Amino acid sequence: MKRICFISLKSYDLLSESSQPRFIGGAERQQVLIARALQELGYQVSFVTLDFGQPDGVEHKGIRVFKAYNVDQGLPFLRSLSPRWSGLCAALRRADADIYHQMCADSETGQVALWCRQNGRQFVFAVASDADCEKELPLLGTRRQRWLYRYGLSRADQVVTQTATQNDALKKNFSTDSTLIPSCTSDGGSRPPGRRRFPKADPITLLWVSRIVALKRLEWVIDLAEKCPAYRFLIVGGGDESDPYVTNLVRRARGISNVQMLGRVPDSQLWDVYERADLLLDTAAVAGVPTTFLEAWIRGVPVVSTINPDGIVSSNNLGKVVANVAEMAEAIAAFVGKPESWFACSDSARAYCEKHHTLQAIGTAYHRLFGLLNFDGREKVPSLPVKVPCDRLT
Repeated sequence: MKRICFISLKSYDLLSESSQPRFIGGAERQQVLIARALQELGYQVSFVTLDFGQPDGVEHKGIRVFKAYNVDQGLPFLRSLSPRWSGLCAALRRADADIYHQMCADSETGQVALWCRQNGRQFVFAVASDADCEKELPLLGTRRQRWLYRYGLSRADQVVTQTATQNDALKKNFSTDSTLIPSCTSDGGSRPPGRRRFPKADPITLLWVSRIVALKRLEWVIDLAEKCPAYRFLIVGGGDESDPYVTNLVRRARGISNVQMLGRVPDSQLWDVYERADLLLDTAAVAGVPTTFLEAWIRGVPVVSTINPDGIVSSNNLGKVVANVAEMAEAIAAFVGKPESWFACSDSARAYCEKHHTLQAIGTAYHRLFGLLNFDGREKVPSLPVKVPCDRLT
């Protein structure tokens, strides 16, 4: 039995099925889903997460969780080394897996890659966003993060991408070969389409699900809500409450009568929200293949989106692609004016998701990828070849 450990520092609430999750992120959701799929194939699965006060090695549905560190501990300027890097390495050691899987460009990419090379383990890195493949790495704010990410990417035993666009960008910008494995979703107990109507209720219900950060542009949805008082808007997600961008947006949204702020919700409630929605809105400036797309499509909910990964939204009739708030309003109005187009998109969305993004298909793809890994004769390296940049170590 192969042992695999997922490094997913913010995923503990998903694993423990917390009723008040602190984080909602596509990368975390994908890793938990992939883990469940590999469990079904007989893998022994563990996770490394942050320390939220849970017991070390606690088990949730057969998955053991090892805690790395508490983000509030340690001295400024030193805590990135101890307890953060040292705590991560200690947790990786306790997990004692054959394969370590980390997703999303960050410092951990290099840290995990180095530990795996030093200890003769296999490291698989998975891209979470198109930004992970851009030469400038726009989402990584420090030189240290960028250096460690590039180090880890170049030393991963396998790299996984979500789209052909990401494949090409990694090859062009980092000379890195990769394997395309699509994102996945569970059905969450979704019901097959029966007798339906559009909109499902009066008024039409538009759903936005994401983290509240500038990159996701929730303000577009707020602008739309003000312009379209006849529509109902449901907002799922949260952000850093100390960030003025977040607090101002939330305050503004709560002052609009047709906007309902639901905050962070557990999976059981999230599936119910999807069932109520007529359309999913996505306003991100950059992304990969959002997990929210798959969660909506498996329920026959089309998307109105600013992103179109590999052109799949437009080429498979899964929704409408827009460039600004005005086009978003026009796209929604087009569905309202021609309900048969919504039904066609709804049917296409569910069929597409069932064909390409099931847990079984993605679990099998990863199992095949792991068959390419070499577990024998791995040379151990004693240390980093050059010094790690130490700017903004906190």
